[in-house]
Amino acid sequence: MPAEAGIQECPRKAGFRVKPGMTNEFKGPMRHSTRGKTGLTRTREVMTAVLAAAASAVCFVLAPAAASPEAAPEIRLVWPSPPDPARIEYVGSISSAADLGFRKAWYERLWEFIAGPEDERMLRPFGVSAHPEHLCVADPSAQAVHLFDRKAQRYRKVSTAGRTRLVSPVGVAIGPNDNIYVTDSVLGKVFVFNASGRFVREIADGGLARPTGIAVDAQRARLYVVDSVAGRVVAFDLDGTRLNQFGRTGTGPGEFNRPTHVAVNPKGDVYVVDTLNHRVQAFTPEGAFLSSFGRLGNGTGDFASPKGAAMDDKGRVYVVDALFDAVQIFDPGGRLLLALGRQGNKKGEFWLPAGIAFDGRDLLYVADSYNGRIQVFRILPERGSS
Repeated sequence: MPAEAGIQECPRKAGFRVKPGMTNEFKGPMRHSTRGKTGLTRTREVMTAVLAAAASAVCFVLAPAAASPEAAPEIRLVWPSPPDPARIEYVGSISSAADLGFRKAWYERLWEFIAGPEDERMLRPFGVSAHPEHLCVADPSAQAVHLFDRKAQRYRKVSTAGRTRLVSPVGVAIGPNDNIYVTDSVLGKVFVFNASGRFVREIADGGLARPTGIAVDAQRARLYVVDSVAGRVVAFDLDGTRLNQFGRTGTGPGEFNRPTHVAVNPKGDVYVVDTLNHRVQAFTPEGAFLSSFGRLGNGTGDFASPKGAAMDDKGRVYVVDALFDAVQIFDPGGRLLLALGRQGNKKGEFWLPAGIAFDGRDLLYVADSYNGRIQVFRILPERGSS
């Protein structure tokens, strides 16, 4: 039988044949004659047959590697596809600290030797916030927040806020001084941690029913929290004092039906993902309605289940759609510019994605929830720009 492409047939060892009654796993009886031979001779023959079979198996397994040419260079994954100029480039994915090359300190390794290793893998990443030196991921299935400090090459998994164990951390935002704000949708609170993951305080004022999305406006020292059940957005200062709220349940302008995520553009305008109304609404920092875009549909620019939102420094709006398994990119007025992604588990593919974050430079981080990873993309400079 001719060999399959890329697989070489291994030469058979002389004198070795699988005889009737002899199984490939060498579990069945060997019915070939051993009459007139000493026990030592018979043992040698059996061992010779076993080693010959093992050699054949090893040869078969290694043949593709021996026969294959040098590995072809990896194809660059960009959107849109050539010949159009590339705007977005796939960079990589993160499932644990090991993917970033982080190494544990000696005392951490010692503790793991004593207490056992801690599971650092992401289970169902949902909310994500990024900074050039920090990445924070809210993981409700792990009941924890994953903190990655690129500068210090350190990882920490935060599962408690003081004496309170996190139940459903779904939203996370990095604020000034690298403070980290986390919403817990079941506990109905916002928890504040410092950059190393140490608990600072909680924000319980405001009567939050089910806080989900969260965003920080560092220039104006404001914190916006989406209350999904109440159909509103509540604004706080960074110390946790409530400032104002806007929105109510409904379908009209400025009304919400289970909003989930929020983002702030460089001007301070607040963009709220109005999930079950299948649109994104924009407001002033004080909560006055500005505009909206999106509708229920299955075409480009439409929404099926919009989730995470992020803004870049040009004011472009990046919206994740969990049912489309895609990220759609709009200009500040809601005009569709580009879409990327499809269902799957390969590079640039998603399975029920949720949150998205821009790091302030050129990287986008997408919470690919049911693939248990964060996918990283680079925003490429436009032709002619410096």
